[in-house]
Amino acid sequence: MHSSASDVLAGERRHSPATLAVELAEVFTHGSQARRLTYVRLRGLLEAHLSFEEAQTLFSESIDNQRVRVLRLASLVETLIIKHHLDTADADTLRVISQDVTGYATPTLLHHAMFTKNIASIFTPEQQAAWGTSIDSFQWLGCYAQTELGHGSNLRSLETTATFVPELDMFELHSPTLTSIKYWPGALASTANIAVVYARLLIRGKDFGVHSFLVQLREFATHKPLPGITVGHIGNKLAFNTVDNGYLKMNHVRIPRLNMAMKFATVALDGTFSRVDGAKREMLYFTMLQMRFHMMHGSAKALSKAVTIAVRYSAIRLQGLDVSAPRREVHVLDYQSQQHRVLPRIAESFAIFATSAYSSSMLNHRFV
Repeated sequence: MHSSASDVLAGERRHSPATLAVELAEVFTHGSQARRLTYVRLRGLLEAHLSFEEAQTLFSESIDNQRVRVLRLASLVETLIIKHHLDTADADTLRVISQDVTGYATPTLLHHAMFTKNIASIFTPEQQAAWGTSIDSFQWLGCYAQTELGHGSNLRSLETTATFVPELDMFELHSPTLTSIKYWPGALASTANIAVVYARLLIRGKDFGVHSFLVQLREFATHKPLPGITVGHIGNKLAFNTVDNGYLKMNHVRIPRLNMAMKFATVALDGTFSRVDGAKREMLYFTMLQMRFHMMHGSAKALSKAVTIAVRYSAIRLQGLDVSAPRREVHVLDYQSQQHRVLPRIAESFAIFATSAYSSSMLNHRFV
């Protein structure tokens, strides 16, 4: 009679050296004991409202049903944030936990992770104060429109233009080429009604480089695209389909001059461009840098989940017979070839956690 899976795993743990407590490992992956305790506390808030089934249906539903479910989850998270009066840091953590627990990335992920962060980092306090209520109340649902068909990380080659029209005190945003179409921004396809758009600043024919501009995409009342805005889905992806990545083409769309990010550079009414003394040019891209480090940390979590599943399944799965005891089947994890495949991945996940934490501290030390 074969042992149950739980008995097999218990046996494996008894024979394993207890040199690394689970709590210590969690402290390592979270960065500190305080962060671990915060994560556990907030996870409890969310899990009290979720059934096991709700956290396990990601790959058994159609993409449309996934999106409906994930929007309900996002609504639940925001309700809990308000109900429990969570501060900004705890609110962001709870949103991360919702993806960790369920596997669902919400369409509003980019609103919180990039749109609001961009507004907070490179727009002036006056701009933030003017728009804060609309953002906090979710009247504005934003996205971060940087990547184009032709260029992504090579920001200096972005082609979208923002031409200053002094007689109107406005900027005219335009997609002059096929390759200048914004392509891939999350939440752009159907969720966002406003965006921070990265475009080349042109004043009287002179190019002043890439800057960030606040651009309304859709009517707030009807969610219909505004004149000059062509927006839509890029189609299904191999994964991450609960986030609606989209494309954006602008045809001479005009916005107020004060919709330009002016914390580190300004354009006056007469078209005079100036930089704030001591401003770091890299701050314009700080939001994307932050997101890259979040992705690094997310990769460590994804790998750690995958290797946990692989190791546990290998421990209970029987395959082949023991040469010394022909009647006894062998656990897959007992094969050295399997150990060589899966066990190093455990070490890699911890290495990526450490690298992510170190890189993030370097980023914050340089820019914050």
